[in-house]
Amino acid sequence: MAKLTVKKAASIVYSKTVWEGIIEYDGKDFGYRYAEDENGSELFIHKGDHNWITEHPVKDLLQEAIWNTKTQKNLVVTMKVLK
Repeated sequence: MAKLTVKKAASIVYSKTVWEGIIEYDGKDFGYRYAEDENGSELFIHKGDHNWITEHPVKDLLQEAIWNTKTQKNLVVTMKVLK
């Protein structure tokens, strides 16, 4: 039988966090995903049928709300103010 020796314990090398939520903008609901990792962040708006886009009129407002809030609960309050 082969012998296995751990020479160095495993550690996280790369990690990506993806947040997903729903907002209302101009009377319509939009899903969004905000992803961040060591290389930066990305914001996607759900267009339907598994299509995620990066350009949408709500994008700038949503980015501002995400970057200026500390919790998802505050995001809803901020979006209402920005509308």
